[in-house]
Amino acid sequence: MKKTLIALAVAASAAVSGTSMAAVGEWTPGGEGGSFEMSGTLVVAGADANPWEVKVGPNVTNLDGKINQGDSEVKITVANAVPVLGIRTHSDQVFWGKTGISPQINYGGKIDLDSFSRGKTKLELDVTDASSSKKIGTMTTEFFTGAVYSLGDGTGNAYSSLFGMWASDAGDGFYGGLPKDRNEALRYSEVVSKFNEIDTSLLANFNDQDGTDHDLMSRTSFDSKGGTFSGAYGSGILTNEVLNIKLDNPAASQDIEWRASLPVTVTFA
Repeated sequence: MKKTLIALAVAASAAVSGTSMAAVGEWTPGGEGGSFEMSGTLVVAGADANPWEVKVGPNVTNLDGKINQGDSEVKITVANAVPVLGIRTHSDQVFWGKTGISPQINYGGKIDLDSFSRGKTKLELDVTDASSSKKIGTMTTEFFTGAVYSLGDGTGNAYSSLFGMWASDAGDGFYGGLPKDRNEALRYSEVVSKFNEIDTSLLANFNDQDGTDHDLMSRTSFDSKGGTFSGAYGSGILTNEVLNIKLDNPAASQDIEWRASLPVTVTFA
């Protein structure tokens, strides 16, 4: 944590005769004054001002399949869900709304934000060889995203609510990683179910503020100064989704080691 120390010195003098200098914190007969200091530490707003923490999923290496010599296409069924990106609060404490903390997500143009259906959209990635230096094909699959948040007034006495999320405009929470159309996003309970499938730690710090789930959908920029928030975002490839790999050239006699990379960038607005 970066800290800046500021020391404030206030000089005091007294028009009193004598030669004795005051000792700090002591009464001095015939004293002539001295120097008074105040000091403290001003903590520069940084990581502590941002309530979020981010996790990019671990690399997955066991997505193996079989292809016949001469074929150019293969389908691989995902046996276990593949987490890609998680964003959650770094503690279970709610935070007051303020500007500049709304997570923005960029998948490098690899997902189609305009073709979501029920929380899933198309993911398309280049497939490269083992060295990642040569493109050998293309992979497509269904990509899940979802987010939830709770909203209260910080007192614990007022009405609190739970929401599923969508994000149509830049600045909306998790914009770039959610459906733009509320009708294609998932409700709170549906997102929670998917999170429990893909990565249970996504909700480990989520504070529901004893809120009520009314199957409501909402956008938020987490900037309402009169409200307290908690939230979470997750994305990935769900169990039993199919990876469709199309090679640029038919398979020859040697096994093919393949890789696909998805760029992920998180900023705050």
